[in-house]
This record gives sequence, C-alpha cells and structure tokens, in this order.
Amino acid sequence: MISKRAVSIQVSVGSGHGFVLNHFTAPQVVIRTAVNASCALPGLMRPFELLAKDEKTGDLIPFHPPGRAVQVDPVFTALDFST
Repeated sequence: MISKRAVSIQVSVGSGHGFVLNHFTAPQVVIRTAVNASCALPGLMRPFELLAKDEKTGDLIPFHPPGRAVQVDPVFTALDFST
C-alpha cells in the first residue's frame, strides 16, 4: 500500500558532509538502504552502501549522490570490527 507521504533521510557521505535523500533528490534509492546508511554510526555499525534500482533493468546498483565524491571516514577505517 502506498502511503502518499514524503520521506526524507539524511545520510553522511564522509568528511562530515550530509546529503538528504527523498523522492526529489534520489527517487531511485531503496529506502531500506538509506535507513541503514543513516543509522550506521562509527564504532557501532559498519558503513552501509546505498543501493538504487536501475531504471532500465530493475537491478539493484550502488548509488552515489550526484556531484558528490563518496569518501570513507578515516576514523572508521581505523576501527577493528573483526572481534
């Protein structure tokens, strides 16, 4: 069922820069991946890759915000999650 409600989700794309995902800025992004990426806090969860639905094939593909370089947080790379 479609709720007809607008959803905006803030995600960090590295270096403290944020990006708002919604039906205007990124209509093809899968909402569950945006929620997971938004909740991924350094030290608690690993970074989560945003996925989008390919308009032609319907396959899930990695999403990178237009005009923004996605960077890995240097603090996060120093953490060891092997335990």
